[in-house]
Amino acid sequence: MRDEVFTTWVNFAKWWVPLTVFLTLIAPSSDGSFFPVDKGRIAFVMTALFTAVSFCVIVAMWARKEKK
Repeated sequence: MRDEVFTTWVNFAKWWVPLTVFLTLIAPSSDGSFFPVDKGRIAFVMTALFTAVSFCVIVAMWARKEKK
């Protein structure tokens, strides 16, 4: 993997991971409200989004570098 691709992914992960931790910490422990949100769902959704967006970032940067 090229250094530019890895650096771009690390920069993305630097703000995504703390955001995930913050949202998980402030989420309610149980689902007792009208809006079905709890710590487990937040963690699952943020992890799934992180995986999908990471894949897209890596592929996009790799494709951009291959064109050059």
